[in-house]
Amino acid sequence: MNLWMLLLAAVTYPLIAHVDVARGQHVGEIVTEIQIERTVYISPDWCAEAKIGAAYPAHINKDGTTVQVRIGETVCKYHITSTRPFLRRGPQQW
Repeated sequence: MNLWMLLLAAVTYPLIAHVDVARGQHVGEIVTEIQIERTVYISPDWCAEAKIGAAYPAHINKDGTTVQVRIGETVCKYHITSTRPFLRRGPQQW
């Protein structure tokens, strides 16, 4: 990848997405979780090129129903079924 392609990717995909998998609401269901900033987007779609726990450049469409993640030369499209806030444990106050 040359510098021009990196610059174009940074403009087109301004967000950083952390990709992970989780159990769904039904028995045997597995979903993809895409964390962008303080929101986790949940999608039934998966992409073979995505590595679990890795961060990739991303873009969310205007109505928030689709997240596009750029993985190398591949663009993976995830259709969002629900969202939740990203909650992180803080230091214990004992």
